[in-house]
Amino acid sequence: MTFDVAGFYKLIQDFQIKGSQTDAAGNNVYTNIDEVEIPGVEMYARLDTRPFIGGDLNPFLEGTFTYNDGTISEGIDEDGTSLVGNLIPEVSQEVAYLTAGIESVKGWNASVSWVYRGEFFTDEQNTPFKGDPEGENGLVPSVWTLNARANYTVPQSLMPHADLVLYVSGQNLTDELYIVDREDGVKPGLGRTVMAGARMKW
Repeated sequence: MTFDVAGFYKLIQDFQIKGSQTDAAGNNVYTNIDEVEIPGVEMYARLDTRPFIGGDLNPFLEGTFTYNDGTISEGIDEDGTSLVGNLIPEVSQEVAYLTAGIESVKGWNASVSWVYRGEFFTDEQNTPFKGDPEGENGLVPSVWTLNARANYTVPQSLMPHADLVLYVSGQNLTDELYIVDREDGVKPGLGRTVMAGARMKW
């Protein structure tokens, strides 16, 4: 069993962000926020079962979790409205990976992962969901996606002069429809995607 936890705290002055306003050409205008504070925690845990059950297989569980409470501690917008207490734009407060898998001493492994990306705002004003008629600013909702992968390392007895790994992977296997960003309009996340290939090193 492995368990790690670490806390962090950042105080950043003149924090640069991509502002919600655009110039005549439609380009986002970068602005500075006077001061932001980012306290948070990161955690990692892994449980390997081979030490308990023995044998050639190692079923395992693994998880990571990151939380940050990045907020604006000093700053106003272009209209002079205070931004104090608003969340930093484009930053999810929570990110998590939960993985269940199995490893074999014979060179193959497979796993599935549930990935969580928490909600975030795209603008320093923290415009609520559907609060911007043009859809370029506001809340991006949280989402869970399901990924999977499998690898097989070809034995050296078959390829003595090279390392060959065959793999297959899938992302967003449940084909969730979700928003990944709102810059220049709402952008959907990656749909169900499956890839297969090989990596060779010699």
